Amino acid sequence: METKPSDGNKSKRYGLFVLLPFIALMTLSFQNCSNQFELSEYAQKQTELGLPSASEDPGTSGPSPTPSPSPSPVPTTPPVSGVSQKFFRGINVMDLGIADNAVPGVYGTNYTKPSYAAMKALKDRGLTVLRMPFKWERVQRQLGGTLDSAYLNLLLEMLRDADTAQIKIILDMHNYGRYKIGGVTQTIFGQANGPTLEQYADVWRRLTQAIRSDAKAYRAVYAYDIMNEPYSFPSGVRGLTPQKLWEEYAQAAVTAIRESGETKLIHVEGYSWASADRWPSLHPKAWIKDPLNNIMYHAHMYMDNDASGTYTISHAQETANSKAKGHASIAARAIARVKNFSDWCTVNKVPCFLGEFGWPTAAKVGDSEAQLWNVEGDKVYQFLDSVKMGGTMWATGTWLGPAGNILNAYVLPSSTRTFQPLSQSIVLEKYLGNGSYND
Repeated sequence: METKPSDGNKSKRYGLFVLLPFIALMTLSFQNCSNQFELSEYAQKQTELGLPSASEDPGTSGPSPTPSPSPSPVPTTPPVSGVSQKFFRGINVMDLGIADNAVPGVYGTNYTKPSYAAMKALKDRGLTVLRMPFKWERVQRQLGGTLDSAYLNLLLEMLRDADTAQIKIILDMHNYGRYKIGGVTQTIFGQANGPTLEQYADVWRRLTQAIRSDAKAYRAVYAYDIMNEPYSFPSGVRGLTPQKLWEEYAQAAVTAIRESGETKLIHVEGYSWASADRWPSLHPKAWIKDPLNNIMYHAHMYMDNDASGTYTISHAQETANSKAKGHASIAARAIARVKNFSDWCTVNKVPCFLGEFGWPTAAKVGDSEAQLWNVEGDKVYQFLDSVKMGGTMWATGTWLGPAGNILNAYVLPSSTRTFQPLSQSIVLEKYLGNGSYND
């Protein structure tokens, strides 16, 4: 299963994502096979980055292992005034962005591409948008260099297939404010050897220009998500806090995209894992200056006690933890986290999006437990509808079976599997947004 990298504080792990069909597995050496399984976020970041402890100041490390202690508010946040009320709903499909431990990696061995059949199946279920993560190191093998034609063509093929299926795509640079030089040396925004503002702006300028040159691919783009979950940047760079440093990088990317002639919607995530809960404390005000005023701020939220998305304890235990912190239920705690973000959106008069969230599948926790979780998820979706916020659940992928990922809501069609909606899809498909392909 695809797993998202995380730090030791957040411990956001998603289990194993089998990255090869059975036939391919039989042909690989043990060493290559080991590359087909994502490390957990905890292990990945611990081994690669040596992250700071949870005791450090907020905004300089991953989230605290405890949830927000404030009682749950009544979910009555009004829709954001003065901005578009169209909102899209769907799921993340991780194929092109998997295998952080193998970059740039090999297509068909370390990562794959969703098929037209997969996107058409999701569209036929009513989904209106897919968030498609990709890796910077794959699309640009050297900072400041030309785009890799093979990987770019995969992105363009995927977008053309999406256009044929009439489903919108959020292209997400899934790099956490990091770039692996030569596929080995992990560097971070703000480090002496890390990507510069100019290099970060450069890749987005090149990428948006390349996509815009292909009319069919371009038509499928709903938004450019300029960076997934930036976190743990150094302090004091140019006298800036880590979150202000991220704001500077984000502005550089937006400016470059607009200067290139691009007019599409741009998603801007928040510092510290794009946490919805912590967003207002890290970013008191909307900061992006866009001549087209076509920005959407983008947060993430998970419903378990430590907000990690690992769901390592039972629904009953999670309920007890929620009540101990003053929340009536798991859903009330989750809504409180999202409401911190949605209130910020209302105050700042900006449109916003929930790009990652989810809860356990029956294939992992059993039918009765999954039904309890579906009740919580349904309440979260009701809140999202009340504030007219789009969102994409986490996550599925072509090489992912029913039990490979605790958050998987669909098995995608492939040479070895048929399409299968899983337990969470029952809820997702009740709340499909009000956007359409031509919006």
